[in-house]
Amino acid sequence: ALDVFRRKGYTATRLVDIAKEGGVTRGAIYWHFNDKAELFIELNKENRKRTQEIVEKVWSGDFSPVEKIRQVIIELFTFLEEDDKFRAFQELALFKTEMLEELHEEFKCEKDDWNYHVGRLIENIQQGQKEGLFRKDIIPEDMATAFFSYVYGLMSVWFLESKSFSIKEKASIFVDLFLEGQLTN
Repeated sequence: ALDVFRRKGYTATRLVDIAKEGGVTRGAIYWHFNDKAELFIELNKENRKRTQEIVEKVWSGDFSPVEKIRQVIIELFTFLEEDDKFRAFQELALFKTEMLEELHEEFKCEKDDWNYHVGRLIENIQQGQKEGLFRKDIIPEDMATAFFSYVYGLMSVWFLESKSFSIKEKASIFVDLFLEGQLTN
């Protein structure tokens, strides 16, 4: 299903396309899923769970606040380049899925996840400010917004230009460029 969604996009994909690709009948798919939206939502839940595992491993690690931010980007970009399923879903989510009413509840769950990750990042930034690692004049919420914009922007560029550079190999350079303006010297 993920391969078909990735090629065709959410809207153009039909369950018959997924069944044909999987070598099963459409009825077999309907046995497990009521419709295309339910199948997509299940794929999205699996992707969010895998992402959560990566990020939580870093957040709960014994790193400084600066190193946690570095490691989150490095781990995510490494996973993006090495794991085809994760890469496929990120590409699908970024470029080939519209915000349709049938996916409204799933987008609400994604927003909740987003708010959770932003909250964890803000806590990390605040801790870094207390430890004198991040500049005191930075508003943590603004830095968190800039961080996620930077990460999603780099991912988007990489999808468009993946043959020209390795996001995994450049991850530490990219994160250092972002952090350079945030740190106390």
